[in-house]
Amino acid sequence: MAAANYKFATISPIISQSKGARYILIGDSGEADPENYGMLARKFPNEIDRIFIRSVTMDSEERYQAAFRNIPRSKWKVFVLPEEIKYLQRRP
Repeated sequence: MAAANYKFATISPIISQSKGARYILIGDSGEADPENYGMLARKFPNEIDRIFIRSVTMDSEERYQAAFRNIPRSKWKVFVLPEEIKYLQRRP
């Protein structure tokens, strides 16, 4: 399996089999987490509550806009320091 799609292919069945569960996805920008999590959020819009991506590669905003297209900005956040998300709570 291509590394770029590994997380999508691994996580999709878990979400599909977990009726009523909601998820917070946390990853980094080192490989394809933004793109995989964006695909998951589009496939499972009611199950994916929030997405947090730690920027380790200092990519441009364009990468994240493309990865999270059609996903409300309030649903995803890119951060550098863990303290930036320390006090964030799950959306109601």
